[in-house]
Amino acid sequence: MSGDFEWLRQIVEAAIDNALRYAKGAITLQTGVEGPAATLRIRDDGPGWGVPDPQALLARFARRGGLAASGAAGGGYGIGLSLLGWVVDRHGGTVTLGEAPRGGAEILIRLPLAEPRASRPEGSEPLPTEPLPALTAESA
Repeated sequence: MSGDFEWLRQIVEAAIDNALRYAKGAITLQTGVEGPAATLRIRDDGPGWGVPDPQALLARFARRGGLAASGAAGGGYGIGLSLLGWVVDRHGGTVTLGEAPRGGAEILIRLPLAEPRASRPEGSEPLPTEPLPALTAESA
């Protein structure tokens, strides 16, 4: 994968922050490779998106209707998810907002893998393409 490291770091941080803000007690992060794309799936066990079409929350200034988080009516200013979508789009990827299988929200980020370099340093191993085990954080 190639791209602007700082922008990518910021959107991953924002997506995790979003999950932490709404989770009741657990979030799950899972990375993988699906075809020509690297994936990052972030799930929380919170109330879900609270709107009929979660993808609409990627629009600028769109907010969860009536759901308060951190004391802010509607949960924020409607910029975070929009910025996430913009950065991923500029990197040739996609963002899918959906419901987590056991309830809660899910953010799936897909970014195209970089073209393989013609040569690797002698003795180096290629990166694995199997997904890493999911990382789950739960509050006590």
